[in-house]
Amino acid sequence: MTGFVMVEGPDFKAQVFPLEGESLTIGRSPLAQVAMVNADVLELEHFLVAPEEDGCRISTAQVTRHATRFRGQDFVRGKLPWGAVLEIAGWRFRFEKDRRKLGPQAGTRRRLLFAAAVILAVCIAVMAGRKRSQQGVQGAVPELPAELVRGQSCALRGPDATARAHELARQGSSRWERKPYDVADGVAAVELYLEASSCFAAGGDARKSQEYALLADRLGTVLAEDAQLLRVSLLRALEQNNRDALLHAAKRLQPYVAKYPDDLSRWLGSLVRQLQAERQAEKTRQ
Repeated sequence: MTGFVMVEGPDFKAQVFPLEGESLTIGRSPLAQVAMVNADVLELEHFLVAPEEDGCRISTAQVTRHATRFRGQDFVRGKLPWGAVLEIAGWRFRFEKDRRKLGPQAGTRRRLLFAAAVILAVCIAVMAGRKRSQQGVQGAVPELPAELVRGQSCALRGPDATARAHELARQGSSRWERKPYDVADGVAAVELYLEASSCFAAGGDARKSQEYALLADRLGTVLAEDAQLLRVSLLRALEQNNRDALLHAAKRLQPYVAKYPDDLSRWLGSLVRQLQAERQAEKTRQ
């Protein structure tokens, strides 16, 4: 049975996720089938959802920091009809069997934004190239590297590899939870998941290996899209000759490419040093 859930939050635009399989989890954990890693009101695995023909059986985590409400009443577990909306501290989870009831554009915001960002990046890059000499920024903005993360092969075999895989997975989950506060943790998390996948394979658990490989791929895509959007912000600031915005965008983009130095990381480092020197010189003149 398949259904859909539309999630909305105070600072989170509506996004739709499929509900696939006999049961699945929704929560902050990257391992949840519907992973809402930045939804602080949720527990790691907040909901257990079992879609059925005429509705969803839903159970909440035994211990939660925020009450889950359905039609204004506390909700812990039970079967809800399609169309039901659960609310948690300003977040809304609407469950529907028919994808069309959630609107033609619901859930596509990130993909549309990313596509628009790529197009905008090309346009801004062309315009920025015309004004670069006036702005004193040397050289064209390099492209993002093909890979932001690199996984390691597991050096162990058998039960030792499996034990190592579980430890790597635990570390990856912990690091990804810190990604909103430090992008370097997000990069490290994806690499830990890739190594966990390799170790699960070395331990003979093909299913777990594939699970973590897919998870690493999904989260790696999130990192790449975030980095691309930041590069667009940088290009826009460059086109507008907004030095403060340029420095802000450059410093935010740096952690995505800092681990493996390349043309972009070196260019960003040079740019940040230049802009910081300009700021210091301006303060001195004042």
